[in-house]
Amino acid sequence: MLRDLPDNFERYNDGWKAWYDHDAPETQDFPDYNERLDSFEKMLLVRAIREDRALLATDTYINASLGKRYVLSRPLDLRALSEESTAFVPAITLLSTGSDPMSDISKLSDTIVHPDGQTMMSKIMPISLGQGQGPKAIQGIKEGAMMGKWTLLQNCHLATSFMTTLEALVEGLSHDLSDNRRTRRRRTPSSASGSPRARPRPSRSPCSRTASSSPSSRPRVCGTR
Repeated sequence: MLRDLPDNFERYNDGWKAWYDHDAPETQDFPDYNERLDSFEKMLLVRAIREDRALLATDTYINASLGKRYVLSRPLDLRALSEESTAFVPAITLLSTGSDPMSDISKLSDTIVHPDGQTMMSKIMPISLGQGQGPKAIQGIKEGAMMGKWTLLQNCHLATSFMTTLEALVEGLSHDLSDNRRTRRRRTPSSASGSPRARPRPSRSPCSRTASSSPSSRPRVCGTR
């Protein structure tokens, strides 16, 4: 279908230049090709020529194929996530570059009261994963299970080999625990770490997953168990 695209660029040079220079080219008709391409092929062409508009072109394709509800965004609701998770259903937050939900977690914890009368703000144990931090994380989770604290594991993408151990550890927690004990995992997608092998293995255990974006990007938030 696009075999003659290089020749088409020369034949309709002015039209392609105007399309390329447009602020929102994904909303414009392609010179000569518009009637020949379906929505998926148009998305691919935008991706090939104007990569910076690929996400918006993808939204257009999803909207046309599945419906508008699949491209609508909603803000991150940590309270709803907290109500969905339990001591045995960890919360996993996928972070985009520049995003940090720590302030939201702190605000939420300040509204939840521990059985000892203190708010959960004083019960958060942040642990930044990386080389040699596995034992510290294990100890933090065990302490959280014993004392009713929230264990916040950060930078999980830097400790991919630890994820299997973490999953087994959470699955092995006693179901006699108080619901105040929570494990929260925060990780950045592998592309942000610069290595395609840095992506943690998918968790097969029940968990609540959310995606948190920086203010400059649109949040994609979903919750699953």
